[in-house]
Amino acid sequence: MVSLNKNTTDGTDKFVTTYYVRDPQGNVLAVYEHKHGDFDNGTFTLAEQHLYGALRLGMKKRNLSLSGSAVNESTTPVTHYELTNHLGNVLAVISDEPSDGAQPTIIK
Repeated sequence: MVSLNKNTTDGTDKFVTTYYVRDPQGNVLAVYEHKHGDFDNGTFTLAEQHLYGALRLGMKKRNLSLSGSAVNESTTPVTHYELTNHLGNVLAVISDEPSDGAQPTIIK
């Protein structure tokens, strides 16, 4: 999937190519982004890591730059856990981010 953005002040094209790494069953394991143009030119970033047990548990949102020999994580990774019913429908998503009190951080 390629997203093209031509709304730049200098007239150059800037876009991001998204790569999905899948297991043999077709489940997404990781999402990588390759940025083109003059912002972070040519850098690869690990954007998401999907978490599985017997079924899908959730995903870890990351911004891990994989350019060159240096690996740099610009933000703290946040894990989202999906709470499902017996049919596998996602009913709620909670996060591992700290919240006020003893309640989990509810995303959806």
